[in-house]
Amino acid sequence: MPEEITVYRGIRGRGSLKALSWTTDIEKAEWFAKRWDKNGKVYSVNVSKDDVLAVFSSRGESELVVDYTKLRNIKLETEY
Repeated sequence: MPEEITVYRGIRGRGSLKALSWTTDIEKAEWFAKRWDKNGKVYSVNVSKDDVLAVFSSRGESELVVDYTKLRNIKLETEY
């Protein structure tokens, strides 16, 4: 695993960025942002590998469980 990883999170409505589940797959984040309506957003952030608590590659989600209290400089990628 590289020292730093870019991860993405797709949210809708009042979804939170203070969350454990992020993905390395921007297309999966876009799917989560748009799955119920067109009011979603996709965010990205670089996370240190030391702040990754778990990795799940099942279900095609490329999910990383991260310590969200360590995330800095979260960037809005796309707004629908």
